[in-house]
Amino acid sequence: MTISSRADGTLDGVRCVALALCAFLASCDSGERDPPLPRPATYGIELSVTVRGDGRVTSDRGDIACPGSCGARLTYASASDAPHVVRLVARPEPGHRFVRWEFDTGRVPTIGLGPEECSPVRRAALRPEIDVTAAGIGLALGEVDGLSPIGRAESCAAFSRVPVVYVPTAVFAPDPDWVPPGVEVVATLPGSTVEDVAVQDGALWMRTRLPGRDQLLVQPLGGSARAVASSDQRGVRIADLSGPHVAFQDDDGVISIVDRATLEATSIGPLEPCRHLVTSATHVYCAIANGSLLSFTIRGADGRRVHTLPPAVDLAVASDGFYLLVPAADGGRRLVRAPLTGTGTTPTLAELATSIPDAHGLSLDAAHVYGVDGSFGFDRDRAGEGTVWRVPRAGGARESLVVPAAGLVTYAIAGARRVVLAAYGLAAGRQPRIDVVIDGAQSVLCDTPSSVRVMSVDGEHVYFVTRDEHVYRARVP
Repeated sequence: MTISSRADGTLDGVRCVALALCAFLASCDSGERDPPLPRPATYGIELSVTVRGDGRVTSDRGDIACPGSCGARLTYASASDAPHVVRLVARPEPGHRFVRWEFDTGRVPTIGLGPEECSPVRRAALRPEIDVTAAGIGLALGEVDGLSPIGRAESCAAFSRVPVVYVPTAVFAPDPDWVPPGVEVVATLPGSTVEDVAVQDGALWMRTRLPGRDQLLVQPLGGSARAVASSDQRGVRIADLSGPHVAFQDDDGVISIVDRATLEATSIGPLEPCRHLVTSATHVYCAIANGSLLSFTIRGADGRRVHTLPPAVDLAVASDGFYLLVPAADGGRRLVRAPLTGTGTTPTLAELATSIPDAHGLSLDAAHVYGVDGSFGFDRDRAGEGTVWRVPRAGGARESLVVPAAGLVTYAIAGARRVVLAAYGLAAGRQPRIDVVIDGAQSVLCDTPSSVRVMSVDGEHVYFVTRDEHVYRARVP
């Protein structure tokens, strides 16, 4: 509206109002209209990226760096002003591989188009015609017809053109063929699951699970694996691979003591099922369900009952006695020691630790005791933590040998060094790895292809099994 004044200073108000009214009313038919709202730039692309698994997605324009920055909207006045495509690249983390792209084609809203009453304009996300197995892809820019809010199609027509939108998901998975730096494959057992592993006298001893039964295999380092004959015939229900001798009980209850050099076996039994089976330099010990601890010489003779023991979570033998981890009245654990010899009755137990905490909801089969120096640890803590403690053989204060670790913990004595290995799994929210603690100092030993199921250490190397068919080795510094 224009307001003018005459020379005498009075306003030409009548003329002003008439002109304004005429401009407003269609009946004035002056041909003048309010200018239309500017049409927004709608040629372009909208992206909403998701990552599933361990990897990252980036774009060539730097707008996408996902996880982190996972959405972008690029618009241009016309196609001539815009690039032809926006490129996305999927990059897996170490130990993983890119699998494919997936595109969600559901309807998605667009934000900020036109005046408030015209937003949001809705449209369907697109599935491009591309190779979804390629890690690098190009997504074409463009614009499509959107869907205006109900009842607003006519008045919002200027805002119904919208950029194309894509909702891609980059899918990553563990790479079964990835071998981390500093790690080597020492055995491959197609179709088998390794349940236990140990290295003795230059050979790899493995208890493996086949459909319907377990089997005992031995493989010289650098050689080929072969089955121990007696285990191949009757299966394996329990075994001690890391003691001075290899011993196992088969599915018929027969205990076999295997000569490491010839693989010939001395048989004992059949006996009741052993709950624990351990070997010393001269004897094999089998703890059965009624608490009896049976002793046999390595030659299979002199079978007798040494002790009647309380129910044990785990049992180990050392030069000065048997170490037992037994339930305590408060729900925790007691570490006790029994003498090596006895008359078959309940022995006097030396209390080494009477208040081992059970703060993580451990089941009775989740802890392991190491008799080498009166240590004990939680091998498979379902709550995601494990700790190895050391208790002096004469009793006294406990010493923590490793900070809480998510996953599997094992322990060894290498000369004068105490070596603790803690494996972190996928559940910990990080790249699976093994940490090593030597004489109290902790450091990362190596990454692992996936979560570690079984570990063994011989002082110079750690041997471990993940969820594939390989046995791996890494050097302990």
